Order: sequence, then structure tokens, then C-alpha cells
Amino acid sequence: MKLLIDIGNTRIKWAFLVNKQLRDPRALLHKDLNLQELLGSSLLRNQQPGQVYIANVADRSIGDRIAAAIKKKWGLAPVFVEVKRRSRGVTNAYRDITQLGIDRWLAVVAAWNRYRAPVCIVNCGTAVTIDGVSKSGRHMGGLIVPGLNLMQGQLTGVASGIKLEPNKPFELKFGRTTTECVNNGAGRAIVGLIDHVVAEMTKQHGKRLARIITGGDGERINALLQDEFTFDPHLVLHGLSLLAEKNK
Repeated sequence: MKLLIDIGNTRIKWAFLVNKQLRDPRALLHKDLNLQELLGSSLLRNQQPGQVYIANVADRSIGDRIAAAIKKKWGLAPVFVEVKRRSRGVTNAYRDITQLGIDRWLAVVAAWNRYRAPVCIVNCGTAVTIDGVSKSGRHMGGLIVPGLNLMQGQLTGVASGIKLEPNKPFELKFGRTTTECVNNGAGRAIVGLIDHVVAEMTKQHGKRLARIITGGDGERINALLQDEFTFDPHLVLHGLSLLAEKNK
């Protein structure tokens, strides 16, 4: 049994890898978590795994605290996975691979290995990222824009009188209050970008194009897209499992 941990910008997600299957996936907010809190959290209330694999896009100190908690609890030194030029059949498009976030790389690897076809991968988290991979496994590169909360917060930070309500539902129509205008505008900007990218990729790849979306806002963004996406909240963990399986 292996423990897989995905440390994002706001949350820690984890699951156990048993017989190539993810078991008991969970998540918690990691803001200001100290070592003792980590030791008492549900993350470490399990039987001891054989190995621990971590993907970390947050501050290095957060990864260090989690590694220290794992070491104290189980005496294990976790493996922090890194972006590679090539992994599980996928070739990285970045000129400097160290500039690509490990979460994006794992999502790309997971998506292509699932479909073995041209695929558009969208992650709607703190930032919204869009990546493309060809049928042969060649990563095409991607796009990054602020996520819903960031986009809404940028306006409230520079304009007085705008109240931020980040968790309020949004639509793709004109708003009738300033809050609705901000929320609907941010949502429409993200939805419009994704729809535009999918339309371009469809022209190139046709019906062969697979589409998958993940991230904290992935489900509600997916409900407004023109084309059907598969929603997978654990896509990064699936990618991490592929790398963990390789290192048996």
C-alpha cells in the first residue's frame, strides 16, 4: 500500500494506492497547519503505508512540515515527485521543464494514459490551467489564467464598493447587481476561454478529442461548457499513482 499526497495551493488531497486503485480519497485545507495538527489530522490516522509519494505546488515549507510529520509518525522518508522530460508515454513541451507545475504534469500524464488520444485537460483551482496533448503523447503546452476567486478578488482589491461573494452561484448572462456582474463576468471569461480552446482543438482533432476537467471549481464550470467534459476531482492523484506504480 502506498500513500499519495497532492499538496495544492489551498488544499491537501490524498489517497491510498492499493492494487492500482485509489482508496479513501480525502482532503483538508493546509493554511497555517503546524506539525502537531498534521499528526492529529485524518491524513495520518491510517495504517502505515509501504511508501509515500508527494506532489507539491505550494510553498516548500508546507511540504517540509508534511514530510516531518510522516517521518515522526511512520519513520518514512516520502518521495517528492518531479516533472520530467518524458513520463509514461508523454513528452513535455516546456523548454525549461522546471517551470511546469507538477500538478499540471501529473494531470497531463493521467489524462493521456486514460484515453491514449488527443486530449484537452482543464484544471479549475486557484488558477485555471488548460493543456493539450496529441494522440502520440506530445504535450502541446498550455494556458494559465486566474481562477474564479482570484479573478473576482482582483476587482475588489482595486475598486471600492465591490463586495466579493466567491461561493455564490454564477450564470453566463448579464448581472443585475455589481456582485452578479463580477461573478458572472469572471465565470463567463473562464467558460469562454475553455470553449474557444476546445473549438480550436476540435478543428484539428475532430471527434477523437477527449476532454477532462478537474479542480475545486471544475464541476460548476463544467456545467456551463458547450462541450461535454469528464469531471475527475482526483486527476492529479491518478497521475501520481502512475508514477508510483512505475517505481515498484
